[in-house]
Order: sequence, then C-alpha cells, then structure tokens
Amino acid sequence: MSKIKDLIKNNKLIFISIVLYAIAFFVKPEIFFKGLEMTKGFLIEMIEVMPPILIISSLITVWVPSEVIMRHFGKESGIKGKLLSIFTGAISAGPIYAAFPVAQALFLKGASIANLVIIISSWL
Repeated sequence: MSKIKDLIKNNKLIFISIVLYAIAFFVKPEIFFKGLEMTKGFLIEMIEVMPPILIISSLITVWVPSEVIMRHFGKESGIKGKLLSIFTGAISAGPIYAAFPVAQALFLKGASIANLVIIISSWL
C-alpha cells in the first residue's frame, strides 16, 4: 500500500489530472473529449518542438566556451549584451517554454540573469 501512496505522492500533478479527467468524463463527457483533444494537441506540439531545442541547448553547453557567453551575455557585457539579448530572443522561434532550456544553458555558461530575462521576454 505504501508503494501506491509513494507513487501518488511523487506524481501528484498526473494523479490530479487523471482524477479531474475522470470526473469530467462522468459529469460532462463533451468537456472530457474537448480536454483530451487539447491535451493531444499540446503533446504533439511539445514532441515537435522540444527535441531541436534540447539539441541546441546541448550544443551551447558543449561547443560554446564559457568565456564567449560571459563576454557577450555576462554581467560585464553592458548595453551591447542587452541589445544582443533582445536580438537573440527576437530571432528565436517557437513557444515560450522552449526558451527555458536555452536560458539554462546560457546561465550555466555565465550569462547574467538580466540578459536571460531579456531573452525570454523578447522570445517570439
């Protein structure tokens, strides 16, 4: 019994979603099927978008030296770093959640929080 409790505890969001879907199925089936269709659309979008973003983030981590990131996006980059951050965010495509793995890779390489906020804010 404790394994089931641990499973539910570790996966609260999934468990709550399943319970809410089950309630919707019995109370208003049309809402259930609409929700299922929306969930399917979001999952397909994530499956299409996330692999390239994760590859780009990995390549930043492996190929771009920390010195380059710190020089262009670090605390000492000044106005040039801010403008480059705006440009980087503006030319990036995809949903906003795709910006976060890239921002993490840049942060781990020495980019400043201010420049990361600018990149995420200007992400198109």
